[in-house]
Amino acid sequence: MNYRTIIRSDIGLIRKKNEDSATALPLNFGHGGLFAMVADGAGGHVGGETASRIAIETCKEMILNDQGRQNPETLMQTILSHANQAILDQQKGELLSNHMGTTATALYFIDDRVCLGHVGDSRAYLWRDHELFQWTTDHRFSRHILTRALGLKAVEFDISSHQVLTQDRYLLCSDGLHELVSHAMMSYLVGSLPLVEAAEAMLGCALEAGGEDNITLVLVETSG
Repeated sequence: MNYRTIIRSDIGLIRKKNEDSATALPLNFGHGGLFAMVADGAGGHVGGETASRIAIETCKEMILNDQGRQNPETLMQTILSHANQAILDQQKGELLSNHMGTTATALYFIDDRVCLGHVGDSRAYLWRDHELFQWTTDHRFSRHILTRALGLKAVEFDISSHQVLTQDRYLLCSDGLHELVSHAMMSYLVGSLPLVEAAEAMLGCALEAGGEDNITLVLVETSG
């Protein structure tokens, strides 16, 4: 399986800093693959920015070190657990607020499968057969109150997997996108435009709708 990816991240029109982080990391072990992730930090000051960066870097390092040896779902549980602990350790070491945390929504593509790991209210979508499906469930009471996130002493992750088909498209995004751009509009843009143009159009729609939060997205397209 081959993968094309595009990442876009914008501070938005109101926030003073971008606390989102994202990656799309090609993998050259086995038959090749991809690790993609979006993390939306929370906690104010340097807390959210630091938490999202730690989550991304911890997960990338562990994926690369594993080299495809572990079962993908087991590995996803492990890397998110380690990312959570790394954020807790950072809080303790720097005496930061225990509100420092981040969402984490990740896709691990290997062979003909993709494994999802998710906590928080960033989202993963699959575009297939001319329809956009939301793969994740938001973990929150309201837009500003998360019920699950990395940076908590005990956290449960949603982990699942399915077969990848050629011409699938996957969208990972922070709430700065999905709260301001309708599902119907995202479906239209993801399904009708080339990858780069789709990403740029979604970002533009979120900014035109007010850009009240950081906006981050990763688009992945598969081919045989």
